[in-house]
Amino acid sequence: KLYPSVVPPAPSSSANSNQREKRFYVSTDVQAWFNARLTCMSCFEDLAVINSAEKALSVPSTSFTMWIGYRLLADGPYVWVDENQTAYESWAQGEPDSNNVCVYISSYKMWHTYNCQYSMQYLCQEGKDFAFSLSQTRSSS
Repeated sequence: KLYPSVVPPAPSSSANSNQREKRFYVSTDVQAWFNARLTCMSCFEDLAVINSAEKALSVPSTSFTMWIGYRLLADGPYVWVDENQTAYESWAQGEPDSNNVCVYISSYKMWHTYNCQYSMQYLCQEGKDFAFSLSQTRSSS
């Protein structure tokens, strides 16, 4: 139910041979935010962490909205699923809305808050264990 969208590193970083391809997986089903996160964690690393402009450029273009791994903590700040905050943000006009906790990315690649119980497609990312080629990672799983 997840299909890959492999995007090579941005040209500015292609000189760095340690930079690996960025791999995102777009869901073809819909789930609430927490269930989407569990699905991503069972197959890859987690919901997508888009904490830089470079990563934002690597997000696949779609015609639908997708949950990403960003949410508002009960005690205040928005954090990524890796528990880090970010200086990079791509909020749509009028966002964030603190009445909603979970964050999705629109087809225009802008971030919006929404009720976590709402089901929508979602964006997963591969983790550190997937730094090799796709064929190597699949044979080692």
